[in-house]
Amino acid sequence: MRKLLSLLSFFLLSASMMAEEVVLGYTDGTIDRTKVFHLGNTTRQGHCIRLSHEKLQTLKGFSITAVKAAFGTRMTTDNKAKVFVAKSLGGVPVQSLEVTIEKALKLQTYTLEEPYVITGDEPALFIGYEATTQAASYNLLCADYQTELPNCTYALNNGTWTDVYGMGTGSANIQVVLDRDPAFADVMMVGTNYSGYYKSGQSYAFPFSMMNFGTQAVESFDVVLTLGSDQQRFPYSGLSLGQNQSMTITLPEYVASAEGETALHVSIENVNGKNADADATDNVFDASIFFYPATMERNILVESFTGQACSQCPSGHTMLANFLDTRSTPSVEVSHHSGYFPDEFTMAEDANYLYFYDGTSTYAPAVMFNRTTAPLVSSAPVMDISNTKMASTFCYVEECEPYASIRLQSSYDPLTRQCNVQADFLPHRTLPNGDAVINVWLVQDSIQAYQTNGGTNYMHRHLFRGCLTGNAWGLAAAFTPGETTTWTHEFTLPETLYSTYWTDDNLAGSQYENAQSLLNHEVVPEHLTIVAYIAENKLSTNTGNRVYNCQAVKLGESYTQSGFTLGIASPTVDVPEDFRLDVRDGRIAVAGHASAALRIYDAQGREYAPDSRLQKGIYIVSIMSNGKILSRKVRV
Repeated sequence: MRKLLSLLSFFLLSASMMAEEVVLGYTDGTIDRTKVFHLGNTTRQGHCIRLSHEKLQTLKGFSITAVKAAFGTRMTTDNKAKVFVAKSLGGVPVQSLEVTIEKALKLQTYTLEEPYVITGDEPALFIGYEATTQAASYNLLCADYQTELPNCTYALNNGTWTDVYGMGTGSANIQVVLDRDPAFADVMMVGTNYSGYYKSGQSYAFPFSMMNFGTQAVESFDVVLTLGSDQQRFPYSGLSLGQNQSMTITLPEYVASAEGETALHVSIENVNGKNADADATDNVFDASIFFYPATMERNILVESFTGQACSQCPSGHTMLANFLDTRSTPSVEVSHHSGYFPDEFTMAEDANYLYFYDGTSTYAPAVMFNRTTAPLVSSAPVMDISNTKMASTFCYVEECEPYASIRLQSSYDPLTRQCNVQADFLPHRTLPNGDAVINVWLVQDSIQAYQTNGGTNYMHRHLFRGCLTGNAWGLAAAFTPGETTTWTHEFTLPETLYSTYWTDDNLAGSQYENAQSLLNHEVVPEHLTIVAYIAENKLSTNTGNRVYNCQAVKLGESYTQSGFTLGIASPTVDVPEDFRLDVRDGRIAVAGHASAALRIYDAQGREYAPDSRLQKGIYIVSIMSNGKILSRKVRV
């Protein structure tokens, strides 16, 4: 009888073990209707996870028997989707299966027709799904919005598979089902993306999270932090971090004393006391964090799209103004009369700026911030005016680096109406693509004219009146950190400004035919503003033109952003051979020149005596030679 009971117990235990699924994935299992999304503006949508070569070596000989996935909606063609296992994104799958989405927002198991045996030789495996939704706006993709992992979760973006790391979606709710338990521990870094806008003199914490990808618990480990020249080791023990559980590590706060790059290195070592981590390649994170001057100034370029015939634009103007009043980061507003019907304020360049829409339609009221696309808000820089979209995009833009400081000078002679403009751009670090574009605009304020739902004396604000550079896209140039690039321009201010969009061809058959007087508006110098900006230079895509920084001044006035190195008034020129720097014991000397001829400035523009013993940091040294200002950037 005892033997029968023992056999019965064994079979029950075996059945219980067989019934328990062994799954691997990156998601923490959070499934919520607010955590669904889509990328791009097409109906073809897809989501997948990536298992690296190192992880597949750990799983060598194990079989993938099924795929578990949660969908954000059932609204696909015939409620169908294709589940796949592939060795490359977009390649021919090694396994695929058409499935019916019976219920959204729930993990469902889809058994493969034939298990896939992992060889361990695969460069990677991609496991996921594709489907065509009934409308591009349906959110098919479902993620946990928690576990941000680089190179682990991908989604289709207008037909291209894109790593969603850094977009805020976390990991896809997709898992693989294995034929048995591989029994391993595997620590992974989570959310260690420190790109952003940092200033010297302020304290920053650089926390990160770690997750156990493996099926065995993590009980102990060490964190090794190297920040600048300091290295510290922090041991953690007495833990029980189970599969897909995460733990946040708070690193000590750091204060940079000066502008410049600081190297950061984080590694997780000694897992479970014996380096028992199955894949150590994702236990390390390296970053170079750039700190801008403590007094760095930056503005956000706010470009709105409107039209006199737009019935919703007056309320949109009010909503935008009220929204900007709540923001702490200052902005520069410019209004384009395009996106709706051309009207008496439309300029020739405005037609070019329709490029920033999604390519399928234009509309007003609309807005864009720094010509930047927030991935989870819009697929294009332009969006409709709503508080939710504006808040999400503005916050996203605030975290982007400004890269350069601007000095903008202007003068105006009321007797001759002669105007002079000089814009100086000083990059603090290497620009993302090596070069950039600069542009300088004329903006006119406070013009009373007709507006639908606004009356005949509606006050039109921040009107774009053309590019002083003569080019809608500005002027491209290469920039060197620490060196000033200067643009100058002289012009005579006319008595009236004409809407240059209205060529003879455009006027023919329009409501403005034989009424050109409507297109001319009196110029009040006090209502004119000069706007200068520096931006990314990638016209191949409308998402590659992000504005880094901008500045506006009233005509006849000047302003220097405090991050600009005030002491250098001219661009750097060819340096003679005898301009050789010598740094000893915190003091700077220049061979071939008397110390009294030196001028030394720190990153904030503060001037120091030539014989000063300087603290560690970045300084600008300049001398006057043959009537020219020569300068160099030096680290003490």
